[in-house]
Amino acid sequence: MSKATGKRVSGKVWERIRADHEALGMSFNQLQQKYGVNRSTISRKARQQGWNQDGVQGAIATVVQSVEQAEKSIQAANAELSEVCESPVVQQVATQQTQQLLTIKGLILSGAVKGQQAINDALNSAIQQGSLEVLVPVVDAHSRVTGRYAKTLFGDAKPAPEGQEDIKEKARNDLAQRLLIKHGGRIPK
Repeated sequence: MSKATGKRVSGKVWERIRADHEALGMSFNQLQQKYGVNRSTISRKARQQGWNQDGVQGAIATVVQSVEQAEKSIQAANAELSEVCESPVVQQVATQQTQQLLTIKGLILSGAVKGQQAINDALNSAIQQGSLEVLVPVVDAHSRVTGRYAKTLFGDAKPAPEGQEDIKEKARNDLAQRLLIKHGGRIPK
């Protein structure tokens, strides 16, 4: 019973009292002052339940010591890792791998640019011939190839917003208009 209130002490309060005694090392007198429970009542409960302040304090000290050792080990490993990363050999390997990746990317981009130039030349040749039979398949091929090269160079593009005219169709209409202008308003065969 609590001296202050004259009521029974709840199980949760007893858990806090025990934790304060075992983990924080509070004396029975300190617990009496904090919780208003008679010192002798606390002492009796501790004997009945086998409270072990020294055992808990020892376990806490062991855990704290282990944590401190782990922190020291982590600091030592970080220092060693930092030294390794700063070593000339690691820097040289990293530089070589970066240069290799850039070379590969450059070759891919160079190939894409050359391929785009070739398909552009084919399209210009088809436009100069002025035949729709030649022009339509070349425009289709140009659209597909340009799309692939754009994806290679710039990654996946976002889809066109709704209502925007299809780019392929726009290119066809543009080329047809150019042919009509070039041939005086008549469609060449």
